[in-house]
Amino acid sequence: MVRSRKGHREMPMIQGQKIEIGGKDYMLPPLGLGGLKKTAELREDYDDMSEDEKLDALIEMVHAALVRNYPDYTLEEMKADLHAHEITALHEAMPALFQKSGLKRRGEARRGSKAK
Repeated sequence: MVRSRKGHREMPMIQGQKIEIGGKDYMLPPLGLGGLKKTAELREDYDDMSEDEKLDALIEMVHAALVRNYPDYTLEEMKADLHAHEITALHEAMPALFQKSGLKRRGEARRGSKAK
């Protein structure tokens, strides 16, 4: 499978974790640098958010990764396609997404550094 933005050349799909949105399978790649920057504040504040805010943040973080493989898939389309029962699977995909993106959860030592 290939990905392309309208008017751009096709590129191979970035590998990641398969997820389902709206009954359709998608390949969720790691966050790229742009996605890491875009979601930095969401990731930093996530533990202090209300449940509704966490849901919105989760969807935005997943979308930030998905656009690497599906550049024309908008956040609004994703929200419209997403079924309630699929949210649990998205939540369960987050640790793998963060790990593959090189991120650690708060309190975890970074690779190569010693915890104090």
